[in-house]
Amino acid sequence: MHGNGLFRPEPSNPHPIFQGLEIALMAGEITALLLSRMAVPVLYYLMRRRIDNQ
Repeated sequence: MHGNGLFRPEPSNPHPIFQGLEIALMAGEITALLLSRMAVPVLYYLMRRRIDNQ
């Protein structure tokens, strides 16, 4: 008897090619989140510094 994913988690796609794709997509999402969390405050700081110097 196979699990339905609710009680016994199974990969969303058992094919190895899609598992690699899934990992790559998750890594890209994490990287984009971290970069945006760092880039937005830095850009805001640079804009405020430029405005304050005028």
